[in-house]
Amino acid sequence: MKKLSLFLAIVMLVSLCLASCAKEPVDTPFSPGTIVDNVYTSDWLGLSFTPTDTMEMMSEDELEAFMQTDDSMYTTDEATGEKKLDYSKVPTVYEMVATDVETNCSVLIMAQYADETMTIESYIETVRTQLDDLLVAENDLGTANFSEITTKKLAGREYTVFAYAFETNGMTFGQTMYIDKIEDRIANICITHGNTEELEEFLACFSRK
Repeated sequence: MKKLSLFLAIVMLVSLCLASCAKEPVDTPFSPGTIVDNVYTSDWLGLSFTPTDTMEMMSEDELEAFMQTDDSMYTTDEATGEKKLDYSKVPTVYEMVATDVETNCSVLIMAQYADETMTIESYIETVRTQLDDLLVAENDLGTANFSEITTKKLAGREYTVFAYAFETNGMTFGQTMYIDKIEDRIANICITHGNTEELEEFLACFSRK
């Protein structure tokens, strides 16, 4: 299994904290993206991600291993007896993770269940609070500097963009999140990077489906 960077692991932990506070998903149909020939494609988001030669993608089995699942979230194929994950019942679905092996920067796409009371604004505020607690209080990594929230387009869709950066051990790290609410799911495209050039390299991998 690919080694997760510290900050990718932190944002996964934040997403699980959010999921634990949310209500259980209703049985609204939800189909995650697919990874075919090392290209991620999502009908839900209307985009594709094609990694560069220096990027490695997690397999669907590896992604499933990070999700909080139990037996109630699986269905059994009557013909084959094979168990399959029913993604509509999973609070937080990890759609795709790609890591640049040279820089250890990464992108994580996740879909989190959000009922009618969860807005993009309240989601961002919850993420901000969780990040402060995890980065500062629990890990003593310094104070996060949050950027002004903006809106930008990515692969033809408009997202709310939430970003922060901080220094630790003489190094600067940042995460930029492209966030949207689609029906009863929050889409979060989270890019971990050390500078603007690394961020732009990941953004360039996205295209409209």
